Amino acid sequence: MKPNAGIFTFDALRISAEAHPGRAALIHVESGELDEVPRILSYAQLLGGVARVANGLRRLGASHTNCVGLLLPNSVEHHLALWGAQAASIAFPLNPLLQSVNLVELLRAANAVVLMVPGSTPGCDLWEKALQIQAALPSIRWLVRVGGVEATGPGVLGFEQLISGLPDDALEFTCEGAKERIAAYFHTGGTTGAPRVVQHTHGNELSAAAGFATLAALEPGDVLSNGFPLFHVAGSIVCTLAPYLAGASVLNLSAAGYRNPRMLANYWRMVERYRVSIVGGVPTALGAIAAVPVGDADLSSIRTGYTGGALVPRSVAAAFESASGKPLREVYGMTEAAGVISVDPAQHMRTLGCAGKPPDSTRCEVRMLLADGQPGAPCAAGETGVLVVSGPTVTPGYLDPAHNRGAFMADGALITGDLARINDAGYITITGRSKDLIIRSGHNIDPAMIEEALAAHPAIAAVAVVAQPDRYAGEMPVAYVVVHKGASFDADAMMAFARERVTERPAWPRSIFQIAAMPLTPVGKVFKPVLRRDATKRLVWDMLADFPIASVEVLDEGPGGGQVRIALMATTAGADESMLVAIQDRFECFLFEVAICPLPGAEPGLPARQLKLRV
Repeated sequence: MKPNAGIFTFDALRISAEAHPGRAALIHVESGELDEVPRILSYAQLLGGVARVANGLRRLGASHTNCVGLLLPNSVEHHLALWGAQAASIAFPLNPLLQSVNLVELLRAANAVVLMVPGSTPGCDLWEKALQIQAALPSIRWLVRVGGVEATGPGVLGFEQLISGLPDDALEFTCEGAKERIAAYFHTGGTTGAPRVVQHTHGNELSAAAGFATLAALEPGDVLSNGFPLFHVAGSIVCTLAPYLAGASVLNLSAAGYRNPRMLANYWRMVERYRVSIVGGVPTALGAIAAVPVGDADLSSIRTGYTGGALVPRSVAAAFESASGKPLREVYGMTEAAGVISVDPAQHMRTLGCAGKPPDSTRCEVRMLLADGQPGAPCAAGETGVLVVSGPTVTPGYLDPAHNRGAFMADGALITGDLARINDAGYITITGRSKDLIIRSGHNIDPAMIEEALAAHPAIAAVAVVAQPDRYAGEMPVAYVVVHKGASFDADAMMAFARERVTERPAWPRSIFQIAAMPLTPVGKVFKPVLRRDATKRLVWDMLADFPIASVEVLDEGPGGGQVRIALMATTAGADESMLVAIQDRFECFLFEVAICPLPGAEPGLPARQLKLRV
């Protein structure tokens, strides 16, 4: 069945509701217990709820010239709020883990007039955070409380009050504009530093959702499990809007998704109970699912799995396919392209490690990566370069125009920053981020090659490879591994294992470090900047082992490892200018900044100064 289309996302929901009024659109499970009674919305109920939310928001002053902030966990109300806000205004789903200062700046830049947030709840500080935001932003005229302890006060309204008595069969207003009207803001990044805000038009979202629905062959009988948060494009566009366009059902896996221990432990039984046909999740989540014993659960409903957000280790794919008996396919996307750039088509034999092909309306091109990081001439088929994307899924730009510099070609094509190659049939293989590329003495090393080799080691549960600064080579690869429970860490054996399987000698890792857990983003992707900073920190400690160093801190990323702050011990004897010069000499060949400072109470006269090296 061809996915429906519309000018606005609300139109698409209306068309699906007319075609499948009684079919389950949303199945929400919260506890992860097998005897839980789920909340189910039919397509007719979904459309009616979205219409009531949209009408209520318009009455509060929301319009297409301002926005509605959604500081909500995954819930039925969040689904209604997301699409209702897109009809009445501009929806802005926010990561609840962001600090208040980031949330204030984001909502100020977006001209938010309404903020929807859970009421006061034990163990959740979002209501208190919302009150702080409202106090800092007078433009937010209304806090809409979704559940929690009842609260009253100026500008406070309960969710039920918002929608009470409002029509659910039509909008009370006319949607302004066309497919080019902004539907939503999505922030990207934000784990460190200020997030960037990406604008999505209604056309961006509908094109991306239709592209995935078509290539994944979604049908009304499908049930797709969604463990992604709705503030992420994979959760809202790929795993929600796409099945809605096709008349399929979304199984919403609680506020915590796959991080809910009971959800994970009972996952295969839930597949059996709800007849899940498409399993969705990032590789780390699917790896955790694959480790759960299937037992006698009936998995005959599964026809495929889809993963994205990070490169998929072959060991994870093999474990999932062994457990489920069905293929694991990849979808590749970015927030700047509404979550969909290419999809491994469900109709074809899956190719492990391949991100599939773009939808018909999307054009992908691989270009040479120049020394300044910008795209150059087009690559030949099979050559690796930086991927450039154009078509109706590509954002019109960031909310702050300053962020557009270097992100787009002159014709508006998106520079993804991802390394890729495209074969003669148009299939794309993503090999990593251009900033993740390790450049050793001018030799480009793809970390994915080393990660793939180490992931096959029986003791290794997870692996990530990053660049560590090097005096002579510029950068060297180092590996971080998490071992399976009960397994032992043997760096020498793992190194020998890698050298047998990594064909390029320059790509042999310099070191292998054990860590308890991989640093992850809120959606479960490995967050490599943390590891790059750690690699730089380890290097500095080793290089200054004969100096009285109290602490080493890598403040941020940058060329060659970022800025490093080195604090000298307070009891240092002879900590004078000659020591600073000696430290400077150690780092004269590195491409990062070093700031040297004494701890409080250090000997009088010890200068605190910054040594700014080549950058």
